[in-house]
Amino acid sequence: MDAENKKGIGLAALVAIIVSGAIGGGVFNLSNDLATNASPGGVVISWIVIGFGILMLVLSLNHLVVNKPELSGVSDYARAGFGNMVGFISGWGYWLSAWAGNRAFAVLMMTSVDYFFPGVFQAKNGSLTILSVIVVSIVSWGLTLLVMRGVEGAAAINAIVLVAKLIPLFVFVIAGIVTFKAGVFIAHFWQNFVANTNADGVIKSLTWSNMTGGDLFSQVKGSLMVMIWVFVGIEGAAMMGDRAKRKSDAGKA
Repeated sequence: MDAENKKGIGLAALVAIIVSGAIGGGVFNLSNDLATNASPGGVVISWIVIGFGILMLVLSLNHLVVNKPELSGVSDYARAGFGNMVGFISGWGYWLSAWAGNRAFAVLMMTSVDYFFPGVFQAKNGSLTILSVIVVSIVSWGLTLLVMRGVEGAAAINAIVLVAKLIPLFVFVIAGIVTFKAGVFIAHFWQNFVANTNADGVIKSLTWSNMTGGDLFSQVKGSLMVMIWVFVGIEGAAMMGDRAKRKSDAGKA
């Protein structure tokens, strides 16, 4: 069979895998996490830094996909460049990050469902119930079996999941545009803040002060740690390069 027409994942499915992988649990809580770490000025600088860094990462992966088509994924690149040990560490580390991402998404899923069934999936102390663990286990094993049956079928399910992820994001963006208030956004733009909480840890008020260089660095550092988690999965096309119908599709994606 011609290599260009082999059974595998097409360009559209590869793009869906990347977008769905990047839209993990972190993105749905991104605005809240950033608001607790930095003022608007710190967040803007963080977006510039993380945007430039992710752009360079994507261009590097695209260069490797195009010029080393016989390799597939970050672990292959590490092994080819630095040996089997580094390749193993890279592959193992990537698997651990994927596992941690699935765990975070599972927690988000069950806490969200608990909103409609209070106390069923999340205990009063914030921990998940045994029922949540059972449901998450069933879903996880179901997805695993689906992938084992064939990556093409899994890609089709992923496209459906992607649509389910994008709908609330689009609603949030539209709501944000409609309710945006410039005065609120630029207030305390370059100031530092301290959250004043009560005994239960609930924020009661904020105390603002003039920002120093150290304050700005701390805000940017805290924001970067949140933002980088959102972009985990951006390397999906490179990892799935050997499953693509055409190797060139991985670079395009």
